[in-house]
Amino acid sequence: MTTLFDCRRTLDVLQDWLRREVTPETAAAIEAHLALCAPCRVHQEFEQRFQMVLERASAQERCPPEFRERLLAALRREAGR
Repeated sequence: MTTLFDCRRTLDVLQDWLRREVTPETAAAIEAHLALCAPCRVHQEFEQRFQMVLERASAQERCPPEFRERLLAALRREAGR
């Protein structure tokens, strides 16, 4: 049996659904709601496109080697406490 989601609940878990971090039952409930709700579907499509743009933009970014080394050293120090 699929649980019904309203707009608020759908939008509350939309990011998790987009990252495929929800249970199959939750995914089915979100997909059922999106199939019937045009405003939520528009929001979902926007969020999906936005995520793709961010992923493409961040794929080209690299952490400067000096910063990476300082960060790793700080993490090692913290782990040693």
